[in-house]
Amino acid sequence: MPPGCSEDQPVFPYRLAVALPSSLDRAEGAILVGAPDRKGVVYGLRGEYASPEVNGYYSLAGGGERPSAVIRIFDGALYLDGQVVEQAAVRARNLVWSDLPEAVCEATGLPPSGTLEFNPPGVDGVGPGRSVPPGA
Repeated sequence: MPPGCSEDQPVFPYRLAVALPSSLDRAEGAILVGAPDRKGVVYGLRGEYASPEVNGYYSLAGGGERPSAVIRIFDGALYLDGQVVEQAAVRARNLVWSDLPEAVCEATGLPPSGTLEFNPPGVDGVGPGRSVPPGA
């Protein structure tokens, strides 16, 4: 139980203030619990969004004779053909992967290991020598 609170008294947030930068990738603020006045306890908070701006469908442009591939990114995971690609994950605004199976590399045109950076919402994603426009 946080200091200033008791088991009889709920840990109710009487006041919450959060600052959101224009990039919407983190939040910083404070929360007042225990009492709605100076007897309450103030805690600082810092959070990082699980990349909501990265969620969506993306078309990876093919190269040469390779056709374009459509990938899906939701809840911090990469999906291909409806299956989670276990070797890939979203970290902040980056899709990071390593040791991709050969079949996934062939289907997407992605190298076995790499990173794809997504810029703030509404801006194209940019990767290692690749441009990946956001899909809907």
